[in-house]
Amino acid sequence: MYVEVGCDSFGVARRFREIGRRLYELIEGEIGDLGPSNAFIATNAKFLIFRGYSASPIVDAFVERGLDIYYNVVPVHAPYYADLQILAYNKDRGLGIFAEAPREALEDAVCKGGTFREERLRREAFSLSQMSGRLEAKAGFASILAAWLAGAPHELLLGAELHNHICPGLVSGVMILRRLEKLGVVKPGARLRVISAPPWCKDDALIQLLDATPGKRSFVVKSLSQERREELKKKLGADPAYIIHINENGRGEVLVVTFNWDKARELSGVEHDTPEAKRAMSASLLKYLDTPELLVNIHRKTEADESLFDKMSLAGVDPYEILNTT
Repeated sequence: MYVEVGCDSFGVARRFREIGRRLYELIEGEIGDLGPSNAFIATNAKFLIFRGYSASPIVDAFVERGLDIYYNVVPVHAPYYADLQILAYNKDRGLGIFAEAPREALEDAVCKGGTFREERLRREAFSLSQMSGRLEAKAGFASILAAWLAGAPHELLLGAELHNHICPGLVSGVMILRRLEKLGVVKPGARLRVISAPPWCKDDALIQLLDATPGKRSFVVKSLSQERREELKKKLGADPAYIIHINENGRGEVLVVTFNWDKARELSGVEHDTPEAKRAMSASLLKYLDTPELLVNIHRKTEADESLFDKMSLAGVDPYEILNTT
């Protein structure tokens, strides 16, 4: 990454905004008028860097038309060097479009005074019935659209921003947080430090929503062997998910959190692990977000200071052994 010498940041932002307006016009020409009541947009523009400048002003064009972030427009995480990608959907007409602009089609327009060459924009029609196969960009965006159409809450869409798609694992993370909310654990003034053991997609939801990150020493990931996972599952009655240390007003306690994947499969009626089955399970699990206690349990509660979390976080240490869970 580098900042182009001689570039005016305000000029760059203006050009990106103009590109966004033109993209919006092209999209509407394909799928019809878009507004707050019928439009869905997913795009990675927020995260792209061109010659040292963010492409996020592209999204301004959508907001200018009355759309709102998360209500209509979902940012989707991507490497900063990725091509521009946009999925747009008109739910009134059931029409969608997936568009990609290669980086070189935008770079000259940023600092070289060139224009965005529309013929470089790859566009293809899209419908939900076309969703198949593994989660490449289009399918990942479409999984967010499917959840949005099903009334996904905004905390799930926030998680999807980081995770770049919605799947049963991400939904399970939101369910875990809702269970903690019901227990009065997640609240102002409480500091949560998390050990994910074992990791799965749930972690991106907690990292995003709790602002608990490895860099701030508040999120630790520990893999477990399949044998150890099965051992803990038998002992705890469900799949081990988290050890969470909570500090509130100088008093610390530790929770062991489990998620019951067997029951989740039973409730959703989904037994397979194909991409199509995962999308079906995601849609089904959304119905249980308000009753997370059906799938999420707290199996241990003990008073503990910060030093216990630090000890459990060390490399080579099984945190469940430290807690005498087995």
